[in-house]
Amino acid sequence: MKKIFAIGATVLLMISGCSQESDIKPGLDCVLTGVVNGKTGKLVEIDKEDARRSGFEYHFRFKSDNTVTVNSADVDSGTDVYVPDADNVRSYSLQRETKVDKDMKFQFTEAFDDVEFLIASEGTKYLYDCSQVK
Repeated sequence: MKKIFAIGATVLLMISGCSQESDIKPGLDCVLTGVVNGKTGKLVEIDKEDARRSGFEYHFRFKSDNTVTVNSADVDSGTDVYVPDADNVRSYSLQRETKVDKDMKFQFTEAFDDVEFLIASEGTKYLYDCSQVK
């Protein structure tokens, strides 16, 4: 009986240990609302419902290893990993296979409740609304 209990307890610990997420903050679920052209500075607004239907909904998760994972509503797109940018607070650059792409970055507000995506070399900004996505 003790052996069965020990095996059951071990399995339970393994399952609960494997299912724990490494998120350290609540994640953000955001939808694209506009794009600012880097050359002209002109804002093109995007209807939230159109953005959702087109798959421009993004899910940000803050991990205990100080990275941010990002995936879109399109399940085939996979998950990208962003690492902290040493030059800018609350800014995360795309982790590529062999290097960090500092041209592609997400910048969060001080409260980490809103975000924008930048293509630094073009000055293009993608704006998101992270309030009441669903």
